[in-house]
Amino acid sequence: MAQQPGESEETDSPATAVEGRFWPYVRGIIGFGAAVGIVSALLGYGVLGRFLVDRIVVATLVVFALLFLVRGILREGVGQLTRTQFFRSRLGVKTENLRKVRFWAGGTLDPVLVVIGSLVVLPF
Repeated sequence: MAQQPGESEETDSPATAVEGRFWPYVRGIIGFGAAVGIVSALLGYGVLGRFLVDRIVVATLVVFALLFLVRGILREGVGQLTRTQFFRSRLGVKTENLRKVRFWAGGTLDPVLVVIGSLVVLPF
């Protein structure tokens, strides 16, 4: 059925429920903090404006640093998993195919983490 303008599609998945409760509030707080920082700097409270904007930048860098650590752990985990005896002998996966798995896992991991980090930080 076609969706009419102004109507929202309702889903009952737990992921959507969590997304609907938590991240919009976080994005709103980040957006409000940025707006207050900019307005306070324009009104002559430069120290307050700079402090608020600096804190938002630091929080963003912390989120991306954590995602970078998660990226390294996941890449190393995929590498170690594909080197195990389980994949090589029990499943009978060839070495060439294991290299392809490592390549594609690494290639898809980076864009996924960039999207996750952007959705967490950017106030939409």
